[in-house]
Amino acid sequence: MSHIPIAYTIDNTYTLPLMAQLVALYENANDTTVYDIYIINRNLDVKNKIKIQALVSQLRSEAVVQFLDISDEQDREIPSIGSWGKETNYRGLLPELVPHLDMILYLDADTLILDDLSHLFQLDLSSHPYAATADIDRHDYNLIHIASKDCNYSMKNLLFQYGYINAGVLLLNLAYWREHNWQKEFIRLLNLIDRHKLVSLPDQDVLNYLAIRDGVNRIYYLPSTYNSLYTHTVESAQNNYVYFNEMDDNYDWYGHIRMIHRNSFVKPSQELVMDRVIVIHFCTLKPWNRSRENDSLVNVFKPYAERVGLDIPSREKQLPRWSVIRKKVKQYRKIIYKIVIINTLVILFFSFFLSFLW
Repeated sequence: MSHIPIAYTIDNTYTLPLMAQLVALYENANDTTVYDIYIINRNLDVKNKIKIQALVSQLRSEAVVQFLDISDEQDREIPSIGSWGKETNYRGLLPELVPHLDMILYLDADTLILDDLSHLFQLDLSSHPYAATADIDRHDYNLIHIASKDCNYSMKNLLFQYGYINAGVLLLNLAYWREHNWQKEFIRLLNLIDRHKLVSLPDQDVLNYLAIRDGVNRIYYLPSTYNSLYTHTVESAQNNYVYFNEMDDNYDWYGHIRMIHRNSFVKPSQELVMDRVIVIHFCTLKPWNRSRENDSLVNVFKPYAERVGLDIPSREKQLPRWSVIRKKVKQYRKIIYKIVIINTLVILFFSFFLSFLW
C-alpha cells in the first residue's frame, strides 16, 4: 500500500462539495493507493468534521483524516485580500502544519479526481518548489506590480514567456519550501499585496512570483489533464479521454488551442498522463452553484453529489460577465465612438438651432 497525502482548505459551506470530491477521489484510485487527507480549516464545525471523517472511514478504512486547525496567531499572519478571503492563502502554511511531510498534493475543493494520483509522487521535484499546470490566462502584469513594490527586477526576461500557473492543483515540495524559507516569503508577499492594494490573484500570484523572482524558472509543469480549466470536455470518469477532432461539427477549437499552449511548457515524462483527464477543475462551472456559466460538467459531478446528499440546483440565467462586456466593447469600439460622436454633433446642432430660434 502507498499512502498519498492530500491537502484541502475548506470552510463550512464547502463540506458537501468536498465530500462529493472525496467519493470520486477514493473510488477512482488504484486498489494499492491510500489517500491520507489533511484539511486546513478555521473554525470548521465539529459536526462537519465528523461527517468527513465518517465518509473517509467508509470509503477507505486505512486512510487517515487530520484536521489542521488554523490558530489565532497563524490567522493573524494571513491578510484577507479583496473578495478572496483568507482560506485560499492558508495553503502557504503547510510546511509548518505538516512538519513530518516533505511532499503533499494540494487540491482546491472545487476539483474532481477521475483517476489515480499516486504516480505524481514518482516525479523528481528535488530542484522544484512545486509542480502545477499552466493557466489558460496570463497574469504577468500582476507580477510586475508585485516586483515593482518588492524592488526586484531579476525576472524581467521571463515575464510574458514563462508559463503562469494555476494554483488549483499543486504538488508541493515542502522540503524545498523549508530549505528556502518560502513560507515566510509567501506571507511577506501576501502582506505586501494587501498593503499596496495591488490587483491580484493573491496566493496564485505569489506562488508564480516566488518561482521566477531570481530570473530562473523553477516550476515543474504538469499537462492540462491534471487541471482541466475549460480545456477538456468530460462526460464521466469512465469516458475521460482527451479528444479533439477538427472534422467534428462540435470541434472545440478554443479548448484545443488552450491545450496546445498549456502543454507547450511540459517536458516529456513517462510518469505523466496526457491522453486522459485526471483532474477536473470546475472554477466558474461549479455544479452546486446556481450562478455557474453552463451545465457542461453537471453530469460528471452529479453521481458523486447524490452520494453525499448535495443538491444540484437549476442554473439561473446570468448577465454577461464584465470581462465579456469589455471584450465586446473593444470589438465594436470604432462603431461605438462613431455613434457617440454623431449623437453629440446632432445634440449640439439642435441646441444651436433652438437657441437661434429662441
